[in-house]
Amino acid sequence: MLVTMGRRQVVRHLVLVQAFGGSNPSVPDIFLIQGVRVMKKILCLLVIIIMSCGFAMAKDNYGFIDVNYIMSKYSVAVNFTSNVKQRENEIQRLLNDANKKMKATTDAAAKKNIEAAAKKQIQPKLDALVSYQKQQNTKIQNNINAAITKVANANNYALILNGNSVVYGATNVSELVLRELNANFK
Repeated sequence: MLVTMGRRQVVRHLVLVQAFGGSNPSVPDIFLIQGVRVMKKILCLLVIIIMSCGFAMAKDNYGFIDVNYIMSKYSVAVNFTSNVKQRENEIQRLLNDANKKMKATTDAAAKKNIEAAAKKQIQPKLDALVSYQKQQNTKIQNNINAAITKVANANNYALILNGNSVVYGATNVSELVLRELNANFK
């Protein structure tokens, strides 16, 4: 009786010793070969994508701004600072007048009346000043952000940082932003 053995049946020479290639004819695994080909294609595509991203990133421009410089030269910010100082000086003058009046009198009831009158006169001015500061700060910040966006888009900047954060590798664009602000955001 002749028994034929299939390809999966292994002839072993010793216990737990793998047979050599001659004793068990091997068959190429088609799925494994196709998987390797697909993996090579995926790796090639991945390398190409990474390289193209690297080249694109290498072309990016980076900038920074000096906020203090911009605030000292931006006409709206300069006017705002001047108006705030005038209002603060007016409030300080009213406080000084009230203090002089209080020092001039020795009557406790008169001092309380002077204090109440000064508070009644100063508090609305103080509230108006705080409201004005909030409103103008928001307006100035929005204008600066819009100008930075315009400059970044016009000059192909990928990133613009605050100048205090930059040590090396970025261009100062404060002057460009300032020109944009003074020209278009009044």
